[in-house]
Amino acid sequence: MADDEHLVAVAYHEFSLAQKACVKKAKSGEITKEADLKECLDAGFSASGLARRIEALRLQFVAIGQAGSDACKTKANALAGLVQTEKAALLKLHQDLVNGDVNAYNSDLERAEATAGNEGVQALLKACQ
Repeated sequence: MADDEHLVAVAYHEFSLAQKACVKKAKSGEITKEADLKECLDAGFSASGLARRIEALRLQFVAIGQAGSDACKTKANALAGLVQTEKAALLKLHQDLVNGDVNAYNSDLERAEATAGNEGVQALLKACQ
């Protein structure tokens, strides 16, 4: 599980770098067409593997819960749901960027931050001992 968590963090970092590179290209004039910016953002998102890594982490939580007690299963399912919500928010934010909709991006980011849970892996490990 620690490997999956680390890979998600790495993918977030790669995704962030790719977004910044696209914005830098747009500001410098290297990218001048909206379609090229969208393509750059999509390519960075895909290359980061972020959605795939988040899904792998979610599946890891599900697998842990299936092998554990009722308390373990409950905690694992809660974390898997939280990860699924994070993935959905990430996909929505990415689409806002691709669409160039700053207002929607800001609104969706605020919504995602407000609904983010504070469940943690330590609570899962405690429940699944």
